[in-house]
Amino acid sequence: MLLYELLRPINKSIALFGAFASLAGLTIGAVSAVNELGALALLKEASTAAPALANQLQTIAQVSLRDEAEFKVSMVYFGLHVASIGYLILRSNLVPRIIGGVAVAGGSSYIISSFASFVAPAVGARLSPLVIPIAILGEGSLTLWLLFKGVNVNASPRVLPAIDR
Repeated sequence: MLLYELLRPINKSIALFGAFASLAGLTIGAVSAVNELGALALLKEASTAAPALANQLQTIAQVSLRDEAEFKVSMVYFGLHVASIGYLILRSNLVPRIIGGVAVAGGSSYIISSFASFVAPAVGARLSPLVIPIAILGEGSLTLWLLFKGVNVNASPRVLPAIDR
């Protein structure tokens, strides 16, 4: 919400898109966490169940914990959020534009890696170690800049031509 308020003067539509993408990613992540808690409850139940039932409960819990599809989908939305923030930073004078460029690269890497994990899981697994440093650099630099330097309050946001503010 704070980023939406900060970036809204640059382009309201894109800032709102980024906020909703973040909300969607958080919602999917929360549902995924509840699913994992259910699997852990099954494992706890299996510890006191008869051997045959315990085996079935453990299998169900393992299948539930193995599937990371929800996480991958939430990362697509999070990537859209980070990329939209980066784009808006690129179009403003609030923080250095290089931070916006790195954020766009980080958000794009989240999206590419998550899609690759769906289409070709082996490729997605190989991309993951490359994505994390880019994403951490983008998000981390923005976070550190906002914490220690803040925004340039005297800068007027640049207006994008022919785009709804």
